[in-house]
Amino acid sequence: MSHEINPETKVLTLRLPGDLTTGNTISARAVAELVQSARDEDRGWRDVKFDLTQARMVDSAGLNLIVAALKAAQHAGGKLQIAYTDPNIHRTLRFTGLEKRLELVRV
Repeated sequence: MSHEINPETKVLTLRLPGDLTTGNTISARAVAELVQSARDEDRGWRDVKFDLTQARMVDSAGLNLIVAALKAAQHAGGKLQIAYTDPNIHRTLRFTGLEKRLELVRV
């Protein structure tokens, strides 16, 4: 997992390598720590972008990560964007109602 902050657009991009699931090595704590680290590095970002272009599925643990990122973005006065390629990601976010609270970008 990597991150970068674009100073022009004020977007914190989190690139996640693979599925957002319990079985994956990415944990909610790791993402929360990464967001906190980025906040400590540069308080200039407002929006958070999850790059899920390598993911094919999101389970309940992944949804918790997305909700945590949404809260972090809202706390910073911004929004959350999800970049995805697999229609399963969109289907899951639509089913849970999260698509109404964030921006989805199919890549």
